[in-house]
Amino acid sequence: MTEGPYRLAFDRGLKRQVDQLPGKLRQEARQRIAALALEPRPGDARELRGYPNVYRCWLSDARFRLIWEVDDAAHQVEIYYVGRKPDYGELLGEPDPADG
Repeated sequence: MTEGPYRLAFDRGLKRQVDQLPGKLRQEARQRIAALALEPRPGDARELRGYPNVYRCWLSDARFRLIWEVDDAAHQVEIYYVGRKPDYGELLGEPDPADG
């Protein structure tokens, strides 16, 4: 467990992504995002290969993912994306070959 809540950061585009999710997934995504403030690395999260400190988890409909980055030094979680599987290179830039 981490020390104290992390600050959540995201842009308006993420709010639109959440709003466009099907009904039950919309509420689930909001709950999962809020929970990241207390536990930025939940048990079902997987770190993306080639992207240090960037994680993903599936929502209850496995076609949909939540992607975020944890910055322990700033005590912040930045939410990047929620939706169907994205092109990670387009979303996050090219992966770090040293971490793959």
